[in-house]
Amino acid sequence: MRYFLFALGLLGLLASAHAQSTAILEGNVRVAGTATPLQGAHVILEELAQGTTTDAEGRFQLANLPAGTYTLTVRFLGFVPYRQAILLQAGVTTQLTIILEEQTVSLGEIVVAASGLPQSRTDVAASVGLLRQEAMASVGALHPAELLNRLAGVWLMTPTGEGHLTAIRQPLTTDPVYLYLENGVPIRSTGFFNHNALYEVNLPQAEAVEVIKGPGTALYGSDAIGAVVNVSTPSAPDRPLLQGKVEGGSYGYGRALLSAGTRIGAHRVRMDANVTRTDGWREATRYARQSVVARWDWGRAGSRARLSTVVSFSHIDQNPAGSSALSAEDFERNPRLNYTPISYRRVWAFRLSAAYAYQTARSRLELTPYVRYNITELLPNWSLAFDPAIWDLRHRSLGLMVRYHHELQPERLRLTSGIDLESSPGSHFEQRVRATRQGKIFTAYTLADTLYDYYVTFWQAAPYAQLEVRPLQPLEFSLGLRLDWARYDYDNRLSVVTTGRHRRAPDTSRAFVHASPKLGWVYRLDRSLTLFGSYRHAFRVPSEGQLFRQGATSNTTHLAPVRADQFELGIRGALWSDWLAYELVGYQLEKRNDIVSYVDAQGVSQVGNVGRTRHRGLELSLRLKPTEAFQLEAAWSYTGQWYVSWETAPQSNLSGNELELAPRVLASLVLSYTPSFWKGSLLLFEWRRVGSYWMDAANTVRYEGYHVANMRLNLPLHSRVSLSGRVLNLWNRRYAERATYHPVRGSELSPAMPRSIYLSLQYHF
Repeated sequence: MRYFLFALGLLGLLASAHAQSTAILEGNVRVAGTATPLQGAHVILEELAQGTTTDAEGRFQLANLPAGTYTLTVRFLGFVPYRQAILLQAGVTTQLTIILEEQTVSLGEIVVAASGLPQSRTDVAASVGLLRQEAMASVGALHPAELLNRLAGVWLMTPTGEGHLTAIRQPLTTDPVYLYLENGVPIRSTGFFNHNALYEVNLPQAEAVEVIKGPGTALYGSDAIGAVVNVSTPSAPDRPLLQGKVEGGSYGYGRALLSAGTRIGAHRVRMDANVTRTDGWREATRYARQSVVARWDWGRAGSRARLSTVVSFSHIDQNPAGSSALSAEDFERNPRLNYTPISYRRVWAFRLSAAYAYQTARSRLELTPYVRYNITELLPNWSLAFDPAIWDLRHRSLGLMVRYHHELQPERLRLTSGIDLESSPGSHFEQRVRATRQGKIFTAYTLADTLYDYYVTFWQAAPYAQLEVRPLQPLEFSLGLRLDWARYDYDNRLSVVTTGRHRRAPDTSRAFVHASPKLGWVYRLDRSLTLFGSYRHAFRVPSEGQLFRQGATSNTTHLAPVRADQFELGIRGALWSDWLAYELVGYQLEKRNDIVSYVDAQGVSQVGNVGRTRHRGLELSLRLKPTEAFQLEAAWSYTGQWYVSWETAPQSNLSGNELELAPRVLASLVLSYTPSFWKGSLLLFEWRRVGSYWMDAANTVRYEGYHVANMRLNLPLHSRVSLSGRVLNLWNRRYAERATYHPVRGSELSPAMPRSIYLSLQYHF
């Protein structure tokens, strides 16, 4: 016992001596002006390479530090970094109160999509368009196009309902060349792409939308060729929130939006609901949607950990004219006409994700498991005349995104690495219909034989790494590499068919391996002027429909990935104390191995990776704020897009032609006025120009394009009540959202909605 007590006493003396030979640093970090505690600030002793992050009360502590003089750095995105030399004395606890000043960022924007971490847009070696919650709220958009078309080089076509065709550094297309995300998680599986993906997201109540134009960074794989579009859901509030908005307008339009949230103990919760319906301005174009997004920000994940769970559900039921076009005669005489009133589209989209993040002073580990389930039932209007069928498309997904950020040297060297894993089993069912037609109008249909019935499972594993190096304070390089492995397992539930218009392949599997290198650089000439450039490679694997819905083609299962390479150079900055902010970007994007349907010399229908296209352009974004009351935002782009190699038949070579549905000019102006005599009010005038473009691949007929104006007004009536109104197509112009030409049918024009008026009332409880 005496020896035990002696040993215990000796240990106590040693511990006391150690405590007296080491130091403790503790304190709190607050926001200048408000003294608000700042959670998540990085506190680092540079010479020791030791650090921590502040807790919910802004507090931090570093213990067992050797005595000496060190450089203390405190950093938090959006604030001026704090640096101070401090003396730590043995056996002494040094206490500090650190005040961080908010930092003015040119163009005033923080983005997360490029690196997975919040960063100033001035630090990104890419052109990233950003729409924030306040701007989105002022628009009160009926359709995603009203928001995204404000960005330079972006054109979303507006069919009926909330579907869309997209053109971002590409012609207007339904091809899978865009990657759509919600909180960084793909909305749909790669193999089951849908060009209407944004209608599965509750965009009117989103917190922000980011658009990386052109191929994505190493964080993103297949489909990220034309753009990466990320929609962020709002965080749960610290204080009770309850607000509602009701809207009504032309053609039977009605919408109700409800948002509620609060803090419950250590947790925060939020729910957003959207119920929308309209009769449609064209005949038989009814549309309805119901969306719910619920978020739970957990408060007991640990002082260094964060956990957020998001559940999203949308149901869409519409009778779409969609992009259903009219003859030139009907377009002029009766644009409300709908040739395909029997068509329909019903969508159920469910997503669940849980984002867990554990952060230390120099690293951050993120784990995001997710599930999704999608059902689409439709009678496509675009194929009623030549291949009428009802479709039932389904897939469910189980995935995991793992990402690790590590600052190898603070402010100089950071490594982001990770892996994306996913399994997505799905099914594709088609049944022929016999459609009844009276003149030009399809009036009814009956069911006939089954054309396709197969199961297909998409598998994915994609490790990646992205290194950010700052050899000099104003210069930063980013180097990335992603390796995608993808596989389809196809199970045909019907007989094999080798002839006719609906051939069916036997059971098979296809695997793809593709490496995507990325390189970017940013050079800051000063706080308000930045140069940037990049090379980014991207690809897309063939979709399940391209591989296994064979049609009349002799073989489709041999298809390989489409590849793309983009070079980009840009300048962004601000003048006269941010009175003028600007960004100018030039790019060249070349797609190779594009999928082309063609007829060979023997007259047999084939499909192959034999296409090549080139896309060049300039994009300019401006924001002028000459006074507190007035602001002007302008976006302009000029593009040239060509077939480099594209032969569809022995006597039909399109090489050298311009791509159809690819306007050279896109332009947008938004003038806003916030009068001082009515605090909180806002008047917006918008002008949009879509330039002329070829209506066919042969470049025989050209559409002149169009310009359209909108006006919006927001008026606060009370501290809790506001009234909004908007007039779309202010001048009531008749124009085509999309114009195509067929050598037999002639010009086919999809009419745009005439002038429409909407009113909304919002109440904050």
